[in-house]
Amino acid sequence: IMYAVDAADIVFVLVSSPSNHDGTFSDKNVKNVCEKVSLALTHKQKFMHIVIASTLSPGTINSSIVPTLE
Repeated sequence: IMYAVDAADIVFVLVSSPSNHDGTFSDKNVKNVCEKVSLALTHKQKFMHIVIASTLSPGTINSSIVPTLE
């Protein structure tokens, strides 16, 4: 993943996000990928776009995914 992120200008995160018992979507798979992307970003010198294309519950990007990437 480190080489791919380093060579890219845009990273698309598109993984399964199965439903939880309460009807919300699990962010486990997205967070797992974002943790790996975050590690790769520590070596990248230029700005990059990260597109989350998986289904998530409202508010999950700000509450969970952005902190994982930061």
